[in-house]
This record gives sequence, structure tokens and C-alpha cells, in this order.
Amino acid sequence: NRNNLPGLCREFISHLTSYVEAQQGCLYLEDTEGDTAALNLTAGFNLNTGREHTRFLAGESYVGTCYLEKRILEVNNLTDSFA
Repeated sequence: NRNNLPGLCREFISHLTSYVEAQQGCLYLEDTEGDTAALNLTAGFNLNTGREHTRFLAGESYVGTCYLEKRILEVNNLTDSFA
């Protein structure tokens, strides 16, 4: 997977979610082309197809906010509608 970034990201998120015993996981990579920073979904583990957002702008939603503020946000006890 050294020459295949999406494949490496899928392998990484799969192992990471297993290691931390998470039910789901996403890996977004920064897209700095253009004037506005954005994050693109590169890999996911156990995602509900069609419900995941594939792109977030800096400051948008939890993903973009964590990126903008450069901090980790842990969210627990989500309702079934978020799973």
C-alpha cells in the first residue's frame, strides 16, 4: 500500500478502529487547493453507505471544527440515528 494512499488509509482506519474498539471510523485528508481548506473522506470503517459526508469545509460540523481548532473531540453515547 505504499504507493496507494487510499488503500493505506483504509488499512490504517480499519486497524485503528479495532485497536480503540470503536464501532465506526473515518479518515479525512486535507485538500488545500483553492482558497478554502476542506477535508475529503478518504477511508472509512463500518460506515452507513449514503449517510456519510464526503467533504467538510474548515469549521463545518464536528469534523471541520476539530480541524480548524486543531483538537480532538470525543463524542460518546450517541443515539441510534447517529450510528
